[in-house]
Amino acid sequence: EPAGEGEDFTASSVVGTDIENDMYLVEAVNEHLKPHQIIEHIIRLSYKWKFTRCGIETNFFRGTLEKELVGAREAESRNKEFVGFGIESLKATVKDRTFNRILALEPYLQRRALYLPGESFNELEKVYSVLAYQIIQFTMDGAKSTHDDLLVSLALHLDIKHLGANVRREGPPANSPAWLEMKVYEETLKKNRFLPRGKKKSFELSFN
Repeated sequence: EPAGEGEDFTASSVVGTDIENDMYLVEAVNEHLKPHQIIEHIIRLSYKWKFTRCGIETNFFRGTLEKELVGAREAESRNKEFVGFGIESLKATVKDRTFNRILALEPYLQRRALYLPGESFNELEKVYSVLAYQIIQFTMDGAKSTHDDLLVSLALHLDIKHLGANVRREGPPANSPAWLEMKVYEETLKKNRFLPRGKKKSFELSFN
């Protein structure tokens, strides 16, 4: 999500997915970056994470950034350690950003299918705490934080992500109190999917 005019930030996020289509945020950046710094940043992340697809929101640069990235990718392809990636231009109007993309993240939050680094939502640090604030501030009536760049970056993944591999998760022992509580919680989430917003039931887990 390249910065536009004014005080906007350039936001980037690296997301992995599993076989259930859950999203795992593994790295994020929210800084003031110039175009050449954005290219260097993407190449660095490519070496680190070896991602397969890269999406760039192109409203502000009208494709210029994409052309520069293609050139940098071709230059790096001479390195045996470099893994190439596809590049996709993502165009978004204000309406798209607000309703079609950001709100599309809600089902992932509802079914606990969006994983952020950290032990709990309230204990996120640095750039991830900024993202958490942007998520909390965004509402259906149009209210949002002054900057929503990180949230937009995360939402843009919905356009380019694909199913990943199976991920083994550790959980409470079968038939334990914590396991039974988790089952009730998951069943509540399933039922909430078919209920209007005002009639959805809340359920708080009591274990850590």
